[in-house]
Parts: sequence; structure tokens; C-alpha cells
Amino acid sequence: MYRLFYMSTARRDLEKAEVNRMLAAAALKNSLMGITGAIGYDGERFAQILEGDKNDVTGLMETIRADNRHSGIVIIAEKTVERRIYEGWGMKHMDSLIFDDFESAMADA
Repeated sequence: MYRLFYMSTARRDLEKAEVNRMLAAAALKNSLMGITGAIGYDGERFAQILEGDKNDVTGLMETIRADNRHSGIVIIAEKTVERRIYEGWGMKHMDSLIFDDFESAMADA
């Protein structure tokens, strides 16, 4: 099991409705791929954790990097883990960037 945490800057004109559509599509696609995780959005930045098979997560990151709804992607941390912490969540959505949640997810072995 592999876990990756990244942050990015949202496109300035990104509307809440577009973010909601993106999150719904990501939750469905991720669950079909066996990827779980969480995403936070504060109106300016995204923070996201993805967990699953390493090849699946890194492949998804290539798709994420090509998405023009954000830029400046920085991988904060990545590691191999024993278990999922977002089991059952194709994409858990948080309306803000609560860094405690993301930091504790990356600290969890």
C-alpha cells in the first residue's frame, strides 16, 4: 500500500460548482481504481492524499498533473504504508485545508 500527499494552487476562476463536479467524478473514478483518499480545498489551494497500489497512485498523479484546474503541484510526502486510513472513501472531501488531518495521515504507518 502506498500513500502520497500533494498540494497545488487552484486556478483563480475556479467555481465551487466545478470543484463539486470534479470531486464527484474523482470519487467514482478512484473507487473503480481501488484508490482511496481525502482532498481539502480552501478556495485557493488543494491538498490531497491518495492511497492504493503504487502504480495506480503514480498513474493517477500523472492525470492530476495534466489537469488545468490547478498548477504548482508539489508532492509533500510519499511512503509505503501497512493499511489504508481512508478505507471506504473514494475521495473524502473537506471544505478547508486542515493540515492536522493530512499530517497525521502521513505520520500514520
